[in-house]
Amino acid sequence: MKVLKNNSPIPIEKPEQQKLAKLVMDLNDARATGSNHAIQEKYCAFIENVPPHLETHEINEILNAILVDENEYLVRSPTVYSLRDVILFLLYAHPKRPICGRIMITKQIFLTIKEVLGDAQVGNPRFVPYRYGPYSFTLTHTLSNMKYDGFIDVNGKKNTQSELFLLTDRGIKTAAKKFNTLTKTQQNMLIDKRKSWDQLHQKGILAYVYDRYPEYTSRSSISHIYKSITWGRGTG
Repeated sequence: MKVLKNNSPIPIEKPEQQKLAKLVMDLNDARATGSNHAIQEKYCAFIENVPPHLETHEINEILNAILVDENEYLVRSPTVYSLRDVILFLLYAHPKRPICGRIMITKQIFLTIKEVLGDAQVGNPRFVPYRYGPYSFTLTHTLSNMKYDGFIDVNGKKNTQSELFLLTDRGIKTAAKKFNTLTKTQQNMLIDKRKSWDQLHQKGILAYVYDRYPEYTSRSSISHIYKSITWGRGTG
């Protein structure tokens, strides 16, 4: 039985894990194509093969482990921070201020990796071009796990701008320790950038991401809205 980095065992054997890994990656590829039929087909295939004894949080834990450590299929260089760390860093930068909406937190996590920490420092979140620009299936499940484990509160109507993401007391205590592992430059940069990103609101941050990272807009359903918007090339 494989063991996660936090030493908690995955409650399935290796052959099942490999089969699920393939199904998850097929599903992620289907999401990237934008084909609803393909997504539904791959999702059903995944659900049909999930061992019936697993709880929802255990399934999410398996998905995270598979997607972040997926290879077995590909050698990955050692990284400094997990995706969970990045979420804690971002929310702790302004711990009393929630991030409003799943699009906002997804884009801010993406920008934290790209503009503050660097891709090489973070376990691969597998961002792919999707309907609203960069999207990570791994991030969706990591947020679900963190809510289940009591690190974040998620309140409001799901998939709307009224859905709020905020650290719990447990999350603040954990994040405070981890935040100190960042350099002072990184801490100050993230505090400043988080404030700027929040002020952009959803339309603004989409325009910002679409302008700076056009390689993630190839599958977008709204890219035409932002074609006429130009941005400066400062530090953001």
